[in-house]
Amino acid sequence: MKQQDGKLSLRMKGKDVQRLQAALGQIGFSIADREGYFGKTTRQAVLTFQEQQELEPTGVVDEETAELINREVERQQPTSSKPFAVKGRVVQAEGAASSRPKTSARAATTWRAEADIDI
Repeated sequence: MKQQDGKLSLRMKGKDVQRLQAALGQIGFSIADREGYFGKTTRQAVLTFQEQQELEPTGVVDEETAELINREVERQQPTSSKPFAVKGRVVQAEGAASSRPKTSARAATTWRAEADIDI
């Protein structure tokens, strides 16, 4: 969340509030306010976050609160760049191995894949 216009608080609206709500959602808060409007549930999420971070719970997103929200969002992003592979074989609906896949749209609904996923 990149804050454009300083502090965010109750009854504000706009792109910065949308970014705030998206960031709060990414870190597990549920926002019932209309998108882009800093209402009661956005404020409650900010208050709870501030308390969790041992900040003064003001309900206002200042520079320090915004920075900590950004850190938490980054912390929750997967850090592993380890590639993964999907291995498997195409089988018919009955489970018998196929010698070649069918290409018709109707046939596609009767086929399924069995796969092992390595992460």
